Amino acid sequence: MIVKMELVDAAKTLGITVDGIRKRIKRGTIKAKKNKSGRWVVDVDQESTKDKHKDTDKEQSSNLLVQSMQEQIEYLRAENERKDHIIMSFTNKLPQLAAPKEKSKFWSRFKREKG
Repeated sequence: MIVKMELVDAAKTLGITVDGIRKRIKRGTIKAKKNKSGRWVVDVDQESTKDKHKDTDKEQSSNLLVQSMQEQIEYLRAENERKDHIIMSFTNKLPQLAAPKEKSKFWSRFKREKG
């Protein structure tokens, strides 16, 4: 269904600038006529604008999904780094494992009996 609109309204409906509409009128890609007061009246196909809005809605939702996933990735990276720091702080607090200074009683008894 084709609707006649003034230049500004057509630009809003089509999602382009007024200058963009004027250039399309000059190129002949949009049908338009001047009304009695000298203003441009543009023929806008409502069906094509609905399809364009559907595409932009899908694109916007895809962009939002990508942005959300990027934020989640950043959050998970930060959490992973935070947990690495916690683990490092705990491992630095562990006492150094060293060989026991005294031999166990079992081995010392065993050596005395043999020796």
